[in-house]
Amino acid sequence: MDSSAKKNELIQLLESLLPEEGTVQTDITSLSLSKVSKSSEFACSMSEPSIYFIARGVKEVHLAEQIYTYDASTYMISSVHLPLSGKIIEASKEAPYLALKLTFSLDEMMEVVQESGDAFMQPCTKKCDCALVMGEMDEALLDALIRLVSLLKHPKMIATLSPADC
Repeated sequence: MDSSAKKNELIQLLESLLPEEGTVQTDITSLSLSKVSKSSEFACSMSEPSIYFIARGVKEVHLAEQIYTYDASTYMISSVHLPLSGKIIEASKEAPYLALKLTFSLDEMMEVVQESGDAFMQPCTKKCDCALVMGEMDEALLDALIRLVSLLKHPKMIATLSPADC
């Protein structure tokens, strides 16, 4: 299956799980899903250590003087609690914005940093670089997201499989 087909599979899964607009906390405690059918105004919020994925649509996030724009080809990681403002800049009734958020505890973040070795040892060149990081979506990550979201259709399997699937 090519990357485009996998993106469509994730979109279909999310649409089946989100019949209405809004943000839903799922049975997987660290996972929430969002659906929005129109562009939004800027809203301020406090992010928590999380990784944010967009299946469809585009979002713009501001942190201090930095502007981050991301979509289905990228993802955003917030490594600490941050005051952010953001808005959805691409969404419609025909093609609503669909997104996922996975939150992490401090211990889980430290485990990722330790397991990643040199990947997080690059010096920060801007004030915000270490707190908010953008990455490129790849097929392996897309596969993992599809498997994780698919678990929501099988609630009895979540306790057993979600820790292994993340």
